[in-house]
Amino acid sequence: MSEYKQHDRHEHDQYNHMRDLYSQAVAAYKKRKYTRAAELYDRILARFPDADLVLYNQGLTLLKMGRLSEAAASFTRAT
Repeated sequence: MSEYKQHDRHEHDQYNHMRDLYSQAVAAYKKRKYTRAAELYDRILARFPDADLVLYNQGLTLLKMGRLSEAAASFTRAT
């Protein structure tokens, strides 16, 4: 496999992994497993720190957990 194809495959695999993490986070939130959702959003944001939708959802999750100042910070970063 050429170096270019390997790189492209690696990027595709990373994208799929992040998409799966996001789906798991949304599912955890819907099940009111806010700690788990927050952990998953943190993992995504470690790789994509400016992902507005993830920051917004993280803010909602933190709000449900009563972590108001952290939620406000997430919402601010999402704008």
